Amino acid sequence: MKQLLTFVFLLFTTTTLIAQELSKELGSISMLDMNYQSEDEKAEAVKLFDIGKVEIKYNSEGYFYLEYTRSSRIKILKNEGSKWADVKVVLYHSEDSRMKERVKEVTGNVYNIDEGEIVKTEFDKKQVFKEKYNDHLTFYKFTLPKVKVGSVIEYEYKVISPFLSQLPEWAFQDRIPTLYSEYYLTIVPYYDYYFVAQNIRDFSFQESKILPSPVRYYGHEYRLIEHRFVMEDVIAFRDENYITSIEDYLMKANFQLNTYYNPFKSQKSEYVSTWGKLHENLLKDDDFGKYIKKVEKLAQKIYSNQPYLLEGTTVEKVKKIVQYVKQNYIWDNEFGIYAHQSLKSFQETKTGSVGSINLFLIGMLRAGGIQADPLLLSTRHNGKIFSEYPFKHYYNYLIAYLKIDRGQLLLDATTSLLAYNELPVRCLNEKGIILNDDGETWIKIRNHVKSYDKTTLTISFSEDLSTSEVKVKKSLKGMDAYVYKREYQNTEQKLKEYFENKGLENIGRILTAGVNTPTQSYEIKTSAEKPVEQLVDKIILKPFFDFPLAKNPFTEKERNYIIDFIYANSKEYIASILVPEGYTIKEVPENLILENDLITINFFTHQIENELLLKYTYQFKKDKFNPQDYIEIKKTFALLVEKLNVQLVLEPLEN
Repeated sequence: MKQLLTFVFLLFTTTTLIAQELSKELGSISMLDMNYQSEDEKAEAVKLFDIGKVEIKYNSEGYFYLEYTRSSRIKILKNEGSKWADVKVVLYHSEDSRMKERVKEVTGNVYNIDEGEIVKTEFDKKQVFKEKYNDHLTFYKFTLPKVKVGSVIEYEYKVISPFLSQLPEWAFQDRIPTLYSEYYLTIVPYYDYYFVAQNIRDFSFQESKILPSPVRYYGHEYRLIEHRFVMEDVIAFRDENYITSIEDYLMKANFQLNTYYNPFKSQKSEYVSTWGKLHENLLKDDDFGKYIKKVEKLAQKIYSNQPYLLEGTTVEKVKKIVQYVKQNYIWDNEFGIYAHQSLKSFQETKTGSVGSINLFLIGMLRAGGIQADPLLLSTRHNGKIFSEYPFKHYYNYLIAYLKIDRGQLLLDATTSLLAYNELPVRCLNEKGIILNDDGETWIKIRNHVKSYDKTTLTISFSEDLSTSEVKVKKSLKGMDAYVYKREYQNTEQKLKEYFENKGLENIGRILTAGVNTPTQSYEIKTSAEKPVEQLVDKIILKPFFDFPLAKNPFTEKERNYIIDFIYANSKEYIASILVPEGYTIKEVPENLILENDLITINFFTHQIENELLLKYTYQFKKDKFNPQDYIEIKKTFALLVEKLNVQLVLEPLEN
């Protein structure tokens, strides 16, 4: 009998901490656990052990199921570490709830030291509640009691699952250090799984073997295959600025069912084969390929009633069709590559999932004589994909791909805040696969529309010099405009809070333009005040207030993964300062021009009589940079923070 795992390894650089010999059993604790202190000074808590156990068993009806047990012990080191006492178990269920995961057992304890003795507080199992997240996921939550700095907490839960196509994913790494992490599996040989080890160079211990004792199964006999993976002294994942999802960078293991052998029929079923077969299966699916065909028929009626949609050049028709879908259908915030409801229901409710809306768009385009193909991708939150294996669960989003004379178009109709050829931030996650007859085709997913964020400030002073009077104008284009529209929703209150957070007070009426025209710039105007900071007879002024970056987001000494700015943009800060009569600027900032492989910086200062103009512009040349660029990028951000937060000193003229 063969070992039923296929290994895929990616590189990840790690450091080794000092190993600790601590108990790895719930309920067995000593002063060694209670007194443990991490060598990581930033750690708010530390996992003393984290053990996952997966067993495939069968029930009285002969059906195989998963029993997944997780046991964890954590030492709380700082006040903010107490949040690790909040535990959430994610449970999956089919849409009709006929097949669902359930928690079978849960236990927990909290240990504290009282007068030199270890005192145990048991978790009350009644303090558990469930929260429905969506049609497929339910959260099972509980919080361990009496947790404070110095506490050691432990818990164990057991999940029963009928879903064997994908085993529970196991992360050996977390946001806090982990002294000991183990994943133990016993696999029935009828199930053959691919095993993808992400960001793991070596395991501290690894063993796979066939257990000697046979298991009888309705006239058949098999021997379980045991796999054990251990990692010790795993460092915390901490530097989370400018990355896609933390899930892309953690050391973890993922298991996907490859084949299943039915011992009664002597028949093997494939679950993972080729991209070609996946494409073929999707085309036959009622909620994918057949759905597109239905849309094509419906689209003919739409075009007969609205013939203007098919007038003009190919690009002009594409613009109008995308705009039609955006204006008439609303995204319900559900992800997925399939249509989540029938076409009839979609037409009645005018709302639908990503799959419903963008499959509808593809059908509309095809009915209009424009060849459009589905493009599968994984959103930034969902994590990156492994193109080596057609694991369908990697893909939670679908857009339309068009190849036209001047290149290609990537289209998404879920948001009206973007132009027809712009993708929302969630889609900008490295690459996706096109499903057509040309074979396996991967393309990079990026926005090619220019984005900018421009802040213009006109500053004068009240007659008594107690207040600076400020006129503000924000001009945004592309993804920057989208981010502001989505964040502040073009509402007076939210925009007022935004300006207050930038150091301004007494915000006046806020005027906006271009909110519903994504091809134009989005502009926000207002007036405000700011009490003058005075030092004896001098005036202290930050010409850009708190609009620029206040501190360097890069603080670690080194970085081992890509720096992802999501999209390339330019930032510009302009301040026009009317210097009060009888005052002068003690020191005018020097001009700065910098051009290298990373960035273009043009900081320009000009003074005419009593007016000082500062025009500071910078633009990174790419949206992604390699780890080798980290030190220079860190230095560049330090320079930007220093220069953009410059303080001017206005002092009285000498008599």
